[in-house]
Amino acid sequence: MSKQTNTNAIVKAVMAEDLPFKTSKAMKEQLDWQIQYFIDRLTGHDESKENYKMDQHALGGAMIANRNGDVEGAPQYDPDQLLRLERRYEWANDQQHVVQFFLKMFTEAQEQLFPEAKTKAEDTAAAVQRAEKLFG
Repeated sequence: MSKQTNTNAIVKAVMAEDLPFKTSKAMKEQLDWQIQYFIDRLTGHDESKENYKMDQHALGGAMIANRNGDVEGAPQYDPDQLLRLERRYEWANDQQHVVQFFLKMFTEAQEQLFPEAKTKAEDTAAAVQRAEKLFG
């Protein structure tokens, strides 16, 4: 039985446009560059949302720890502010889910359109692990 792969929607769109990325080096490089650009931007957004959520969580935790007002330097406990923090956290969490969805889509598209890049990245990761083991 052969392994069945699901073709990514972005890959389907590229194929439907009949872009000559397999025969044109310029087309291949530009397509790969654009996909990597989106991956890089989405990765940055994902990290930013995660940092924001961690900040909101830490602030809420500090506020709860200071419920009695006896923790010096901690924010004063405020139930309304705590609820605002919760809404901000959930808002960022929802945004992060969307970012992760698109990040997955572009990563899959890159792997399907340029399987040699995935192999090269895996080889590089393995080489880095060997070097870290050697020097670590």
